[in-house]
Amino acid sequence: SVVPTPDGKFMIFWMEDAWPASSLKFTKIDSEGNIEIGWNPNGNSLSNPSFDSRNLTVKSVADESGVLAIWTQDGNFSDIYAQMISWDGEALWNEGGIAVSEADNDQVNFSFEFNESKTHALVTWEDYRNGTDFEIFGEVIDLESGSSNNQDVQFSNDTTNQYNPTPNENVYKMKLHEEKTMQPDGSTVKETLYLELDYTTFGFKKLRKIKKK
Repeated sequence: SVVPTPDGKFMIFWMEDAWPASSLKFTKIDSEGNIEIGWNPNGNSLSNPSFDSRNLTVKSVADESGVLAIWTQDGNFSDIYAQMISWDGEALWNEGGIAVSEADNDQVNFSFEFNESKTHALVTWEDYRNGTDFEIFGEVIDLESGSSNNQDVQFSNDTTNQYNPTPNENVYKMKLHEEKTMQPDGSTVKETLYLELDYTTFGFKKLRKIKKK
């Protein structure tokens, strides 16, 4: 990942695939590829090097703060971790990042967006904690303190797998369940349940749509 900095340079992030675990690192370069003075040319550590870390996503928060980095890390199967980094390269939260979710089994395919004032981030992901099928969970992170309420929000609860909670706009609607039933008159009624996520207010609501053919 490459993120432009407010001073016209770039922060670069990469995965170092070394034994016994892949780790994530970052540094800062100018437009000609030179390492910024005072920055480690071998990269600053982002993740805990003792645990395999992959699937890094980095987004700029604001010129006054820095960037938010989120990744998956092996621990209790696949967990989700995050770190806020200042434009000066300082890790602002716990060393090695904070745990967004360490629930049982896998937490994968995350996405995240900021609220309008850039004070919080909503992270959503596919969650296999029930050991049967994937559901959609989420967590709100305070970008100043790196804290959360440690109560994952479950957005879906269905007997089928739920995938890809990825917003394209501020309001994102995803299909939870669809069922077709045959009526006595020979027509078919299709009932579809949706979940609508608002990435501006972090609110959500369930919608129901019925269509007869």
